[in-house]
Amino acid sequence: MKVCVFGGAGFIGSAIIKCLLKNGYEVAALVRSQQKGIGLAQMGVAVKYGDLQNREDIRKALNGSQIAINASVPNYQGRLALGRVRHYRKGPYDLYQEHP
Repeated sequence: MKVCVFGGAGFIGSAIIKCLLKNGYEVAALVRSQQKGIGLAQMGVAVKYGDLQNREDIRKALNGSQIAINASVPNYQGRLALGRVRHYRKGPYDLYQEHP
């Protein structure tokens, strides 16, 4: 079974990928740069290059997958203060709402 992991180059995503590979799953991951994809490719992950803000990149990454896991977070352009996000970039589907 093929699983596509978004955010696979991050701390949580890479742990998820290691667990999936250990349990025999075929894994694909969408990453923004070749530098982030090198370690995943060495682990046996099918690395797809693109951006979560581009729907076509998402479709390409998901191609052939039966399961999708989203371990990504928005690319914040601000600072975290008291556990709340002051500035943010909206995701591909405008799911993120600004906190006061």
